[in-house]
Amino acid sequence: MSRLSLLPVLALCCGLPAGCGGEPATETSPATDDTPVADTPAAPEAEAPLVADEAAPGPYPFEGKWAGPSTDCALEPGSAEAAPLHITDSFTQGYENRCEILDVAPLDDGSGERFEMSRRCTGEGVTYDETLRLRVSGDTLMLQTESASITWTRCPEETVSE
Repeated sequence: MSRLSLLPVLALCCGLPAGCGGEPATETSPATDDTPVADTPAAPEAEAPLVADEAAPGPYPFEGKWAGPSTDCALEPGSAEAAPLHITDSFTQGYENRCEILDVAPLDDGSGERFEMSRRCTGEGVTYDETLRLRVSGDTLMLQTESASITWTRCPEETVSE
């Protein structure tokens, strides 16, 4: 197996790394005719992850800092091999890798616990795209790629440094 083919597995084992964005909305004037505002530069907007539904579900249950068997939750994500995995709505940060979340789609089982995430990762100078499935059950997160499945436990709030 080549070193490149191991990168997705290593990214999961060492941490999960990802920001994304969509098209900015067209700005209109306050007039009732919805005439576009002319010559007014749009203010930069914070980028948000793309989701399957138009209405974002708010914070995802997978957001937070997660620990594997030898993780020290007091460490800053990405700072050491024993540091926790950090997942936000726009990126994942692990040890020696970071991923931009390109898309998050809830899997249609009605639980609100299962998601499919597409991301673009960079680690050790290599950029690659991957899709993984996430399942959250309480304080447990299971991540699954085509080649690996890893279970994480949510770091306690009092040990998480911001």
